[in-house]
Amino acid sequence: FFFANLASPQAKMPSFGKKGGNTIEDTMAGLEAPLSMFHAACEGDLQDVAVLFKVMSGQMLPPHMLCQFMGVAPEQLEKASRENPIKVTAAQLMGGVAAALDENDSAAMYIDKIRTCAADVNERKEMEKLRNAMTLDASTAASLEARLLKSMQDDAELIAHLTEIKEVHDTWRQECDVTDAVRFPTVVVGPQILSFDGMSRAHHERLLTETERQLFFLREGESTVDVLREKLAPLRRSEPLIALAQRERIAWLATLATGTQVSAVSLGNTDWVAEVDSNIARDISTDAFQANIDRVLKDVTLGSSPERIDLVESEIAKAVVRAGEALASPMKDYESVVYHACLRALTEELFSHDIKSSPISASLKAVKTTRRKIGDRFFRKNWLPMESNPDIFNQLGQQLGLPTAQAQFYEVWSLDAEMLACAEMVPSPAYAVLVCFPLTAEYRKAAGIAAVSGDGTGPYFMRQTVPNACGTVALVHAFAALPLEMQQLAVKTDSPHSDWLGSFVAKTQAQDAMQRAAALEDDEALSASHNTMAAQGDTNVEAFQAPGAADNEYKAVMHFVAYVHHGGVLYELDGLKRGPVARGNTTPCRLLQDSALWVSKVVEADPDERRVALIALAKVAS
Repeated sequence: FFFANLASPQAKMPSFGKKGGNTIEDTMAGLEAPLSMFHAACEGDLQDVAVLFKVMSGQMLPPHMLCQFMGVAPEQLEKASRENPIKVTAAQLMGGVAAALDENDSAAMYIDKIRTCAADVNERKEMEKLRNAMTLDASTAASLEARLLKSMQDDAELIAHLTEIKEVHDTWRQECDVTDAVRFPTVVVGPQILSFDGMSRAHHERLLTETERQLFFLREGESTVDVLREKLAPLRRSEPLIALAQRERIAWLATLATGTQVSAVSLGNTDWVAEVDSNIARDISTDAFQANIDRVLKDVTLGSSPERIDLVESEIAKAVVRAGEALASPMKDYESVVYHACLRALTEELFSHDIKSSPISASLKAVKTTRRKIGDRFFRKNWLPMESNPDIFNQLGQQLGLPTAQAQFYEVWSLDAEMLACAEMVPSPAYAVLVCFPLTAEYRKAAGIAAVSGDGTGPYFMRQTVPNACGTVALVHAFAALPLEMQQLAVKTDSPHSDWLGSFVAKTQAQDAMQRAAALEDDEALSASHNTMAAQGDTNVEAFQAPGAADNEYKAVMHFVAYVHHGGVLYELDGLKRGPVARGNTTPCRLLQDSALWVSKVVEADPDERRVALIALAKVAS
């Protein structure tokens, strides 16, 4: 609902949504005093305002929508940080609440809620003052560090997890050239496989007893991790025995997970740490290195986005390896990668709120800058998953130049032969059938190596290299299957892309499948139209825009494949495959029935999976 509203700037903002008996002016007059009290308590901190809105409305608003309520410029949200939080004035708070009220809301509905929020903020701030004033002595810190290691060693679930990671490393050593960075576990599985900091967070969280939580001035439900780290950090940096215990814990994790022997002493060798940091930062920051990264990210002949991301990660890994090899006592190959991962984990525990003070801040910044290019190339557009809904495809198609007066999408709500022949469900002829089904890791892997058909004379086909763009790719395939004279009948609209489909297919007609994929990747504006339509469906798009959603290459739960007729053959067009796949014979009049017959066979082969939906692009009935 929220994203659908945002797609249309003129749409009314969501309200608190209850009915009372007064005008908004009357209600705001009654809320002015408690809102002023709340603002004084939180000093206008937007995070506290977000909590207030959640309490008043029962739903947490996305940050950008909350900013719209408050009249906060989008640029401020982008620049916000822990050290530089967004603050709103009392007038902005009043205006935001007024904008969210319904005409007949009453002050009585919200006065107690606002007062409770203000009291909660005051209590939290008082606890923060007491907590800031407390310090740990060395003896207590040493005891906590020892308990932390013991807690991890006794955790059967953690040990099982570390054993699984170790098995991945053992298999890699047995089957691969261990000097080939492209095959490193941190590339094939991802850098998160060495997230030792993440492994220890849970144990920081549950380390304190209830009595100790009170001594740390932690309120019920409040997280322990950041507070405990903040209090331990000064002693971990200044007390040699406590510092050694911390390094031994991280080294134990790394050794058990990777089979690579990591020395706690080496993690504390300041000369080594400084040299590794300097070498990595200098290597990655060179113009030649960054130019190569740019080339890899843009070169679609190297594969899909996951494959190119792997190549970027391998280049980062090579830089880390080179840094280790340059030490007076050289490290070999993957050992350097594990060593740097341990240093990163130590940094998260010691300098989580001040990374610039970390002894490896330069290399962390260089790696982060390089990985940001991955996000800029593949995830900044953040294509949202579409659902199998003919209305959504018709709206998106019309925006992009689909001649909806002549051809539209229809729902195929039965695979029964008699129903398929019924013109009331789908008029004849059908030009394309789009099938939506669950995308699994197994399917994606099989698609990448599947045999394809034809000698280049088959139907128009393009690869999918952009995550979640399968709906738009299927729409392109469907449009290209229309008769040429129909493709040219697009009606000009107010949409800036009203002839996009025809233009895209025409200009890429002589290109190969990967060149067409590159053209789609480079289209900055198209994803906006795609996302506007995706947001109008029932898909939980908020989950796909949440922090960290980009960590996984293909977040879409469902995937689209198109079936078209070309030269008497039924072709399956799946952008994850290398080309069209022939699925038997068909005719224009039999396309819908033959596509449904093939899909039925696929479904029968996997009786546990029934989440398959079909829509058909067909001629509009006279």
